[in-house]
Amino acid sequence: SNSCPSRPIIFFFVRGIYRIRTAYVPSVSPFHICYVLEGNAGFHGAICCYTRVRFRRFILQPLNLANGPADSFISNAVASRAEARAESDVRRECCLAGQCQRFFDVRPAPVQAQFPGLVRLILAFLRGDPHFVTLDGLNYTFNGRGEYRFLRAERATVVVEGQVRTQPLSTTNATVNTAFAVGMVSGGDTLLRVQVTAQQTSLSILLNGVTDISVDVMNLPLGGEDIFQPNDNVIFSRDEDGGVIVSIVGSMSFTVALNNVTSIPSLTISATISADFTQSGGVTSGLLGVMNGDPSDDLQFRNGTVLLQPATEREIFPVMQTWQITTAESFFTYSGGGNARDFAFPSHVPVFSDELSVDPAIEAQCGGNAECIFDATATGNINVGMETMAITNELEIQRTQTANQDPTITPGTPITIVLGQTVQYVFSVREVDAGDTVTVALEPIENTVVPSNTDIVVDGSIVDNVQVFVLTWTAAAIDVNVSLQIVARDSNGGVARLTVPVTFCPCNNSQPCDPVEPGNDGGESRFVRQTCNCGEAYTGEVCGDDRDECVAGTGCFMGVECTDVPAPDTGIICRACPEGTTGDGVTCEDILECSDMPGPCDAQATCAEEFGSFQCTCNVGFTGSGMSCTDLDECSLETDNCGTNAVCTNTQGGFTCECADGFEGDPMVSCSDIDECTDGGHGCDTVLATCVNTIGGNTCECIAGYTGVGTVGNCVDVDECTLGT
Repeated sequence: SNSCPSRPIIFFFVRGIYRIRTAYVPSVSPFHICYVLEGNAGFHGAICCYTRVRFRRFILQPLNLANGPADSFISNAVASRAEARAESDVRRECCLAGQCQRFFDVRPAPVQAQFPGLVRLILAFLRGDPHFVTLDGLNYTFNGRGEYRFLRAERATVVVEGQVRTQPLSTTNATVNTAFAVGMVSGGDTLLRVQVTAQQTSLSILLNGVTDISVDVMNLPLGGEDIFQPNDNVIFSRDEDGGVIVSIVGSMSFTVALNNVTSIPSLTISATISADFTQSGGVTSGLLGVMNGDPSDDLQFRNGTVLLQPATEREIFPVMQTWQITTAESFFTYSGGGNARDFAFPSHVPVFSDELSVDPAIEAQCGGNAECIFDATATGNINVGMETMAITNELEIQRTQTANQDPTITPGTPITIVLGQTVQYVFSVREVDAGDTVTVALEPIENTVVPSNTDIVVDGSIVDNVQVFVLTWTAAAIDVNVSLQIVARDSNGGVARLTVPVTFCPCNNSQPCDPVEPGNDGGESRFVRQTCNCGEAYTGEVCGDDRDECVAGTGCFMGVECTDVPAPDTGIICRACPEGTTGDGVTCEDILECSDMPGPCDAQATCAEEFGSFQCTCNVGFTGSGMSCTDLDECSLETDNCGTNAVCTNTQGGFTCECADGFEGDPMVSCSDIDECTDGGHGCDTVLATCVNTIGGNTCECIAGYTGVGTVGNCVDVDECTLGT
């Protein structure tokens, strides 16, 4: 098979054929149990994990682990939790650094765990009140008393032989299995002896005749989660119902279970051997018959003479009695110097079911089951019969399902799909068991769902046990974790699972996806959801929204109304630039009004640029709006700053200050009086007049006897005589 077995019971039975260990996988929940094929370098190889869902002796739903994500899988199973955590940490670091492949070069693990050729097994068994089903499927009853060769398997120089001890019930002539022994001989040397004896409430287990390992084995957890391996030749484990599995390394396994409904405790014993045992030169003999696919020769004398069928139990009895072992052949351990002869009773004649008088009430309770009727009648205990029927039914189911070959799925090409696309995935299912019917469906992996719009149809007819199927899927929007797990189930419980690798681009509006990151294979679901790379027109996780470039992009110039162009087109539409600016609405530049000739302001104003406008300011000495300016009469407004005794004279755009007549100095600060009488600028007649200084000027006074204004030439003699003065 190219995948994990559908039922981990296969692992229980073949521990002796292959080296198989339970594995701790830190990323798998405690509700799973994992097994690993052990290679020469210790724990190294494929891992198969199973959900703990009990159904009879089988755990269903194998969990096939894949190479990712970084914390979901550990390829190399290890013996301790500490080692497992360390291994997981190393892988996580490698993968986060983009070096997943380098990790798997050192720790190889396939996409689906490989389990080479173990699914096809043969199961034979012996129920408590000795009823047999041979390796080739023949049912018969043999109520011998003593120790017998249960099954001998020879291949090359190695012999493994299981032996059974039967003893009578205390009140009847019926016998039950009370002990089981198995030995391993190679090249004439006895390498191993194991004995399992029924006790009232438990099993006693003796190794090599001297070491009591009952506690070591019986304390193992049920379900095969742990093992006890005292040497290189045998491995002990427990099945889910408490039976002890004795696995002979390189050969076969025996399962021994305790029944305590009879007056003495008894055993149910089953043997499991690989279907290819005889193809590799192996030969079997004993009460379980000759393994060759032909049940007609299973009733043989020890000398090889075959009893023709059909045969009565009375005819069968002497044939199978020849398989009673001698002391030299025995692998049992005896107390008090006993031997095999102590359990041999040549005169024993059992009760034969086909000669019994059957109570109709027992027949009714047993529902017509022959073995139930026989055991209930022979022992006088209906509970014994009902237990036999229950065990028989369960073992028959187990035998059928163990021998059943799981269907196998041949995968198609991994799916790469985009949203809205329809894809067809072609795969085939092979079912080699005649009469088995196969159903194929999609089932979700844990914590995922099957995507909608999926369908599986048959394509053509079955050719060489192979049926082709076509999975059709139209990818719709997905907002949950999904997986495409194809499950093929046959009518005998065989299961094959295939998780289809999917790379899904979920983008709307035909937008592309970014490439898958190295090392990302979707983990257990094998479903890789890519990241959308939305173009300029779209936004959102899956490019489902129109990207408003007025908001998300550069937009229009500040203050300009912006309108987004609807997808799939891109771009924006901008209104006109603000007044006083010029441009396309995305970029607006100031209009330089002050540079115009003539400028916008009054000739007596200064123009200052402002973005989108300008400012006119009348020059000093002028007043107005700036667009129109008139002279400012500082003198009349008394806003001049002329000094004391200065005279303000208005000018266009300003004023001047001059010292008043008769004054001198800085007219902007202060003007002082000029003493004209001193500096000679008085204008008086220097002979006939006297100069008198005044503020801002002077006066001239004619001397006595003269009259006039006193200026030069303007003093006239007074004629006192005439005047009478």
